[in-house]
Amino acid sequence: MTDLRSLARERQARAADEAAAWRKLATADAPRTSLFRALRAAASGDWSDARAERAASDRHAELFGVDVAVGPHRFVIDREELRDISTATGAAGGFLQGSAVLGAMPARRGGSVIERLGARRLPAPATGTVARGIAPAATWLADETAQIAVADPLFGSASIRPHWVGARTNLSRNLLMAPSSEPAAADALLAAVEDASDAAALGGSGAAGQPAGIPRWATSISGASFNRGTARELERRILAAKGVRDPASVAFVAPAEVAETLGARAVTGGADATVWAGGLAEGSINGVRAVGTANAPASTIIAGDFSLFVIYEFRPIIVEASPFSNAQAFRTGSIEFRILTAVDFVAEHPQAFVVATGVS
Repeated sequence: MTDLRSLARERQARAADEAAAWRKLATADAPRTSLFRALRAAASGDWSDARAERAASDRHAELFGVDVAVGPHRFVIDREELRDISTATGAAGGFLQGSAVLGAMPARRGGSVIERLGARRLPAPATGTVARGIAPAATWLADETAQIAVADPLFGSASIRPHWVGARTNLSRNLLMAPSSEPAAADALLAAVEDASDAAALGGSGAAGQPAGIPRWATSISGASFNRGTARELERRILAAKGVRDPASVAFVAPAEVAETLGARAVTGGADATVWAGGLAEGSINGVRAVGTANAPASTIIAGDFSLFVIYEFRPIIVEASPFSNAQAFRTGSIEFRILTAVDFVAEHPQAFVVATGVS
């Protein structure tokens, strides 16, 4: 079995060194790097004015062992670079690279729903196997007349391998010429990656190259005529499986239309007048945090302790520019880009998640 824990620590250390090298490029005694210069070079295929960006991309490809050819219309960038570029000050968690910010929009941070709920994002060194719990321990109270019950094995394993997720977007040629917009653009690219990762984690089919989202392997119950009792059943099943490590990370996740339906479903008794109390994006059911998102599958509510959910990310992020603009992009003077990253997901304790399907 691959010792992924030690490999992950090694990869994190190497990634930190590489991120520090990128920050060094922003100092006065080194060439400055710019996301927009890299995007313009990828669009044209001419990197003569973006040599520092090309060199940094090549270092990333070598560092992370990117197994796709890096051509003139493609470059790679680490997730931390996008965070660095989208944060204007060190005190806010990063450093701006390239031109100074002149009234740019504030950076969007914490865009991933499952990360906000407690899921962890770890670098994946390579395809391999990770250990995880598969059953709770059998407990026993001292009794001279009874034996300790035999439990099923507590630990098993899960295989991880790269599954590609991504997004396509058009950027205006005028935008790429405005350095002050660079933090906002970097933030938008990171948001696209986070949205794609959320959609895969919450609804991936597990087929045709997609990763298996939570509903593909979690225990499921009927969500027909969903009410407070149904929500209690979801909680009871998680507790019975000893699937709560961090109560603050236990939450319900649903698509916006389900949140809206339950937000209008009146109940009698209790402090709340409806099944879903509060806002659709951030509310509660039975006093437990409830989150609405466009990335959750339809007619479904996912409940679980998200601190037990791990996103394995096969770095870095790949950005590709289409050398052939589609008709709409050509007419509007924009350039089409594709952002790709490879991920896989593991629940440390699969019984920590239960899904209600067919919610009505």
